[in-house]
Amino acid sequence: MMTPNEKSLQPTPGSVGSSATRFTSLGPAWLSSGLGVMRTFATIAFFCCLLCACSKPKATDIPGVYSARRSYGTEMLHLRTDGSYEQVFTAGSTARTNTGKWTFHPEQSFVALDGALLFDDGWGRQASLVQTSTWALNVQTGPRAVSLAYGEAEPFYRSITK
Repeated sequence: MMTPNEKSLQPTPGSVGSSATRFTSLGPAWLSSGLGVMRTFATIAFFCCLLCACSKPKATDIPGVYSARRSYGTEMLHLRTDGSYEQVFTAGSTARTNTGKWTFHPEQSFVALDGALLFDDGWGRQASLVQTSTWALNVQTGPRAVSLAYGEAEPFYRSITK
């Protein structure tokens, strides 16, 4: 038994054996219907908006004040235009401050913080031992915010005001 699409691709009556074989349909029925065209257009529009919303970050997008709320405290990063940063971790009434230099790597879309304190284990849990390291944070830009992400931990966010 043939499927409806296979039946529509069979030669029309009277054309069998002729040199000009005609077909009743050249594609699936959903594509030629108004609903299929609208779905296709909506899908293309969705992906265009998605590409625009997640544009490649530029060096001018990076400086600013970022924050990340974690179950065990709040962490703030202030990335300055001169390449320096300030990192403040607050848990209850205790605050720990750190400073260092940061660099943006546009080809891989990440920021490297030299001498950063790692309060998170990368899986969203408090590190059992705070370490000093060069920290690579992936940069993502959207229409209203810039985020700096590391592993499975809650990312740092900075709102964009235009």
